[in-house]
Amino acid sequence: MREHVLTIDHPVYHPGEGFLLGNGDISVSIFSRGKDLVIKLGKNDLWDTRLDLSRMPAPADIEELRELVLNEKFHCDGPSGKLDLRSCDNPRLKELCTKRGLSGTSPAPKPAAELILHTCGDLPDMQISQKLFIEAGKIEITLHWGNGVELFLSLAVHPQKNLLAVSCQSRNYGERERFGGEFFGIVKPSLFYFELTRPDEKSAFECARQNLPHLVTNGLPHAEKNTGELLPPAEYTVDGDRGILTQNFPDCKLTVCGGGENWEIYSDRKGILFFPADEGADRQTFMAAWEKDKEPDNSGESAGSVFGASAAAGEEFFRTSRVGFADKSLDDLYHVTMHAKRASFKAGKLPPGLILASTLNDYSSWHGDYHLNYNYQSAFLGDFAAGHFDTGDAFFTGLAPLLKLGEFIAEKYYHARGCFVQLSGFPFETEDDYMGNLPFGRMAYMTGWVAAWFYRRWDLSGDRGWLERTGYPALKKFALFYTDFLTLEEDGFYHAFPSNQGEEDYSLAKTRDQVQVLRHARGALSYAVKCASELGCDPELREKWQEILDKLVPVGMLLPDMAAEFAGFDGLEPVGAEKILLPGTKFYDWYPGQMPYFLSTAIRNGLYDAAAYEEALLTFLRRWGLPNGLFKAMAVVHYGHEGYWSEGLGIAGTLLDMLAVNCAGVLKFFSGITGNAEFENLRLDGGFICSASRRGGVTEYFSVKALHCREIRIRVPETFSGKVIVKSRDDKNGSPVGIKNGHIDIKATPGMEITGFRTQNQKKEN
Repeated sequence: MREHVLTIDHPVYHPGEGFLLGNGDISVSIFSRGKDLVIKLGKNDLWDTRLDLSRMPAPADIEELRELVLNEKFHCDGPSGKLDLRSCDNPRLKELCTKRGLSGTSPAPKPAAELILHTCGDLPDMQISQKLFIEAGKIEITLHWGNGVELFLSLAVHPQKNLLAVSCQSRNYGERERFGGEFFGIVKPSLFYFELTRPDEKSAFECARQNLPHLVTNGLPHAEKNTGELLPPAEYTVDGDRGILTQNFPDCKLTVCGGGENWEIYSDRKGILFFPADEGADRQTFMAAWEKDKEPDNSGESAGSVFGASAAAGEEFFRTSRVGFADKSLDDLYHVTMHAKRASFKAGKLPPGLILASTLNDYSSWHGDYHLNYNYQSAFLGDFAAGHFDTGDAFFTGLAPLLKLGEFIAEKYYHARGCFVQLSGFPFETEDDYMGNLPFGRMAYMTGWVAAWFYRRWDLSGDRGWLERTGYPALKKFALFYTDFLTLEEDGFYHAFPSNQGEEDYSLAKTRDQVQVLRHARGALSYAVKCASELGCDPELREKWQEILDKLVPVGMLLPDMAAEFAGFDGLEPVGAEKILLPGTKFYDWYPGQMPYFLSTAIRNGLYDAAAYEEALLTFLRRWGLPNGLFKAMAVVHYGHEGYWSEGLGIAGTLLDMLAVNCAGVLKFFSGITGNAEFENLRLDGGFICSASRRGGVTEYFSVKALHCREIRIRVPETFSGKVIVKSRDDKNGSPVGIKNGHIDIKATPGMEITGFRTQNQKKEN
C-alpha cells in the first residue's frame, strides 16, 4: 500500500474544488481569491435555525390524504406540487397541494470565517503548488515568485481539538527582493500576513446572483423576494497575543481565536491582521481555533503537536481497513474520498447537510437540509463497509432530531405508533412538521430506507451492545409505524395506502401499493424480526411482524436479503452500466451524484460487466473529477458554485463494491474491476470481514471471517488455484474444503474463517 499524495499546480478559485482538512467537527478548505490564498473555516453544527411556521398550512393528516386521494379525478403533480384545480373546490385540500417552500432564507447552515493569506503584491510572476498528504492529514503549499522568493506553508487540523495549525517559512526574501519601506500611517511592509475575517452576510438575491447562473435554482426560487433579516456584522477584538472574532446568530455565537508567538496584531471593524514580528525568523507558526457557544481552547498545543496528532490519527484511520487499486486514478479517488469523510464526519458530531461546511455560501439550495431519499445516505456509502464506524455513526447523530419529529408525526398525523421518517429535515428540534404538504411530506418509503442503515450497522459490526442500546429501539419504532400504516384488506393481503414513491405524483393510481413503499416496508419489518430474535425480546410483536410479512401484497423482483435501496431506484428495476455511464444519461450529462447508488445497485444485482465498461467508468470519473481529487455531484452549469455536494462522497462505497460484494447471498471478489487490486478487512452484508489480493491477473489469496450464524456461498475467482481451509473459533488447525462448480457453500458460525491461498509451488509454476 503506497502513501497517497495529491498535487495541484495551479490556483483553485472555489472552496469546493480546493484541498480539504478537518476532524469531523471543524474543517478548512483552501482556494485562491485573486493573489490571496483563502483558508475557509467551517463548523458542521453552525446553523441559522430560525424556522417560521406561522405562514405555512397545517400539516396533512392521514385521513385528509385518504379523502383527497380517493377522489379519482384528483392529481397532484410530483415535481411541481401543483393541484389539478379543476377537480377540487376544497380550500383545505388546495392548500395542502400548493407547492411551498420554507419562508425566508433560514434555516440554513452557515460558513464560519476566513483566514486569508495576503502576500506582497509587488513580487512578480507568482506560482502556486499545493500538496495533500492524505495519510498524514497535512497540506503543504509553496508560493514561488519570478525573482526567487518562496513561501512555504504547512497546515493540519488536530483530530480531537478544534484547532488549525499553520507553519510558515520564507526563503530568498532579502534586501534585494524586499519592496516597501517605512511610511507614516502605513504598517511595516511584510512578505505576508494573515487576516481573520467573516464577510458581512449578503442578501439571498446577492448570493444567488453571484453564485448561480441565470438565477436558475431549485434552492433559492425568487431569491429577490427572500429578504430575511441579515446577520449582524462580526465583531473583532485583540486580547494580548490573540485576535478574537465573534459572530452572533439568532440562537448561538461563533468564536474564532487566532494568533501565536511573535505576531503583531491589529484589528478594525472588518477583520484582524496578523503580521510576523520577526521576518528573519526561520519559521513562523500560527494557530486558529473555533467553537460554537464556548471559548476555543488551544492551550497545551503547539504546531508540532498538531501535526504529530494529525499524522498519528491518519495512520490509525487507514489501518482499520486497507485498499489498493493498481489503477492509480481509482486508488487516489478512494483514498481522497475517505480522507474527506474523515474530515467531515465524526461519531457524536452533527454531519454536514447537502454541502460540506467549509465550502458553503451564505445560503444553500434546499436550505442545505438532510435529504433522505439518497442524498444524505449517499455521503455515508462505504463507511461501514470499510469498518469506519468512527465516521459512519455520524449518520445517526444527524438523524436524531428528525426521528424525534418523526415520532410526533406518526402519532399526531398518522395516528400510529412508532416513527415516520420523511423526505428531508434539519439537525435541530422543531415544534411541528415543516414538510407536511404533498407530495413530498408524506412518503412512507423513507422510513424503511433509514431502517436499513440501522440494520446494516449491526450486521456489519456484530456489536450487540449497540444493537441493544441504539439499533433495535429504532428498528422497533420503524416496524411499529408500518404495523399501523399497512392495512389488512378483504383479499387477505396487507396493503400500503396512501403513499407515493420517488418524487412522483399523488393520485389514486400513484399512491396505492407502490413498489418502493412495499419493498421498504418489507425491509423494515424483516430487520425488526431478525434483531428481536437476536435479542430474544418482543415475541408477540415478532409474531405480528412476521404475519404482515407473510401477507404483504407481492411486489416485483427482489433478490434474497437485498436491501430495498439496492433493489432498484424509486421502485424501478435495476439497470446496467449502459444506462448509467454513457453520454445521453442524466448521470453523465449533469447529475453524477446519483451514479454511485445506481452503479452499486447494478453491481449488487450482478448487472455490471467490468470488462465491457471499465473504460467508460474511468472516462466518467475523469469527466466529473475535481482539482482536489474528489468526485463532483452536480453540474455547475445548473447549480452554480454552491460548494462541495456531500453526496459525491458516495463513490467510495461503489469502489468497495467493485472489490467485494454480497450479491444475493453470494460473496464475490473483484467482480467490478479487471486490473490488480488488494484489500484487507472490508465488511460485506451478512456480517463477513473479507480480505483478498490479485496480482498478475491471478487471485493469490482470500479470507472470509463470519460475525454471525449465516449460510453463505463464496464464488471462488476463476483465476484462483490453491487450497481452501476452514477454521472455526475453537479449531486452530482447520480443515480443507472443496470447491464445487466454482463455489464454496458454508454454514458459517461466529468467528469462523475461510481462507484460500496459493501454495508456493503453484506460485512458481505461474
